Amino acid sequence: MWGDEIAKRMSSKHGLEVRFEIDFESGFATSFDSTGMNDEQLIDEIMRRIDVIAEAREMFLSEELMNDFLKTGE
Repeated sequence: MWGDEIAKRMSSKHGLEVRFEIDFESGFATSFDSTGMNDEQLIDEIMRRIDVIAEAREMFLSEELMNDFLKTGE
């Protein structure tokens, strides 16, 4: 539930789709269509998404944020 909430927040904040997936490992994921991108655009998009995933992981590991969410639903 907390992972899904973070994915929703990151998607809204950064304007891209972030998902929380449970598979062999739990984690955040995002994807994009690189059709027509040059190397610089591709690298920029990858770096942007790395930053978003790192921010999501940091939020996910914050007990304070998780407890606030569980108490208030926000």
